[in-house]
Amino acid sequence: VGHEFAHGITSENAKLVYSNESGALNEAFSDIIGKAFEKIVDPDNFDWPIGHEIVATRFARPLRSMQDPNIYNNPKMYKGKHWRDGGSVHSNSGVLNHWFYLLVEGGSGKNEVDTVYTVIPLEMQDILDIVFLCQTSYLMPGSTYPDMYTYSLLACESLFGINSQQYRSLEQAWKAVGLP
Repeated sequence: VGHEFAHGITSENAKLVYSNESGALNEAFSDIIGKAFEKIVDPDNFDWPIGHEIVATRFARPLRSMQDPNIYNNPKMYKGKHWRDGGSVHSNSGVLNHWFYLLVEGGSGKNEVDTVYTVIPLEMQDILDIVFLCQTSYLMPGSTYPDMYTYSLLACESLFGINSQQYRSLEQAWKAVGLP
């Protein structure tokens, strides 16, 4: 329900075109809101796969994973492994999904091109405030991942300041998923 509700938010605010990168951002925003609702409402049963609730048989699998999009052949890095130029909005949404996962859970390591990152987790409300401000004040119908990178940092600076932990975590999460 949260996922579909978020499509309504997107259609009334950023109006992201549902194809290519803007469509992937659109789909990821819905995944983010859906997972945020799930984590807030039912934290004891929360996990990171998307669509596991609708899988009816042992022969089916979840649709996506925010923790590791690669396990379902979706990218977790911009233009990285499993990225599809002009590809499915459901697949390429994996980049922003993984960005959100890192902001919620934190994490450190090297991304697919050996860039080192360390993300200190943030409060869910802070992440949602950044995402919502991007939706309502910065993103436009044809926005791309590089646009989201720039706009999210502007939103974070506006909300928390450039010297905040929120800003540092945001920068590190973007580094993990290959931006800038």
